[in-house]
Amino acid sequence: MYYYFQKYFSKILLFILFCFVSSANAESLKFKNIKGRQYLSFDELKKNIQNAQFSWNPLLLTAQIKHEKNEVRFQVDSSFYISNGDQYSLEYPPVFDSGNLYIPSALAEELFTGLGLPVHYSFQKKKVQVKSEKSGNTPNGSLDFIMIDPGHGGKDPGAFGVSGVKEKDITFEVSRYLQNYLKKEFPLLKIYITRDRDSFIPLERRSDMANTKLKGNSFGLFISIHCNSALQKSVHGFEIFYLAQNPGSDEDRKVMMRENDIVSSGDPDIGTIESYLLNSQILAESKVLARQLNRTLMTEYGNMIVSRGVRRADFRVLRKALMPAVLLEIGYISNDHEVQVLQSEAFKKNLASSLSKGIKNFIKYRPVI
Repeated sequence: MYYYFQKYFSKILLFILFCFVSSANAESLKFKNIKGRQYLSFDELKKNIQNAQFSWNPLLLTAQIKHEKNEVRFQVDSSFYISNGDQYSLEYPPVFDSGNLYIPSALAEELFTGLGLPVHYSFQKKKVQVKSEKSGNTPNGSLDFIMIDPGHGGKDPGAFGVSGVKEKDITFEVSRYLQNYLKKEFPLLKIYITRDRDSFIPLERRSDMANTKLKGNSFGLFISIHCNSALQKSVHGFEIFYLAQNPGSDEDRKVMMRENDIVSSGDPDIGTIESYLLNSQILAESKVLARQLNRTLMTEYGNMIVSRGVRRADFRVLRKALMPAVLLEIGYISNDHEVQVLQSEAFKKNLASSLSKGIKNFIKYRPVI
């Protein structure tokens, strides 16, 4: 009994101290429940988000928020919003209730990241904690390394595909090929891989391995490689995810639950505590990385595996990364045709080439606060 008390006491103490410090330094914005959905007051956001320009047109029921060169626009009862000129969908729209404008939590998170606001934030059950930061708190130097993470491994096989193929085997083969290609394509960069054999690594440990490579003002990229699976064999395509606490759809939630529900020897609670306030700049960069990779992959090997788009979810493997990080579901091993493509040399070469071009585009368009 004493052993277990001693083992968990420090973790409980860490949690209490962290919550106390975070609460003391962060503003708390409470959710309003409207028809069973979580909304944030537009006026409350306006009061607590500094250095941004808010405008509201009561006749057209449209709102606009600007921060430096970034802009987000949306309309009441519309399930679409515009972020820096591009249109994106919402699971449920902004509403006008009791004389006030309210926006869904997913759109609020888009404001933090899409506008490039210098804040840390955390979405909780009944509130959002927001802490303003000074600009320039993230490395603005050059790209120093890329960490490739082959999903699953060892006692964790991942998903099983047709003919018994295992996700962990495909992700490893693809990642090794990608590692070798990127070493040739980027001779000045350090190219790492989280596992070089069929071994088990807890999710929390994978991003830590990348974080230890950070030095000075330089930065790295974390790319986690996975395969998807569905009960319907007809489902196919690749997806690219970036970290967000508000999954984009029910389908995104299902993928998140599958990837997070892994046999782990680590402590998931500590990972959550240490990432209590998420860095909006890192998440903004992750979003740009995901979108640049998706555009390039669509162009380079869209005829081999089609894109199902850029999505967002709260993946444990990405949550602790202190750098731009994405998770690629490179195809469905439950699809008869796609599982053959995933194992082909032609696909591996195209994937490696496409990702390298996407990384170059990301560097070109990287948002820096």
